[in-house]
Amino acid sequence: MSEDIKTYLTTVTIGSATNKNVHDLAQYVSNYVPGFSIRQGLGYWEGKSEPSVDFIHVGSFAEAYEFVWALTYWALGHNLASSMSEECVLVTRIVLASSTLIYKDTEEIL
Repeated sequence: MSEDIKTYLTTVTIGSATNKNVHDLAQYVSNYVPGFSIRQGLGYWEGKSEPSVDFIHVGSFAEAYEFVWALTYWALGHNLASSMSEECVLVTRIVLASSTLIYKDTEEIL
């Protein structure tokens, strides 16, 4: 029995992100997805530069879904201390690889 495996690169860019927002978001998201990267920088919005952050995850579709859900749930107002507007969040997803697993051995190899 073969199994189709896809790996996704998902980036959630959040504008107007303060260090406090980034720390709070990272802690919240880590409850749903154990590993991801954070890249802080500058964004450009309506003629002005502002702090921006990219949350980056590589993994399965299910993990990517949890990652995006956790970030957008928190960022779009469900956390009153760090809420942001819809215009601050951009989500991009790219399929990095697609392969087929033909055989899966469940025994541990020593």
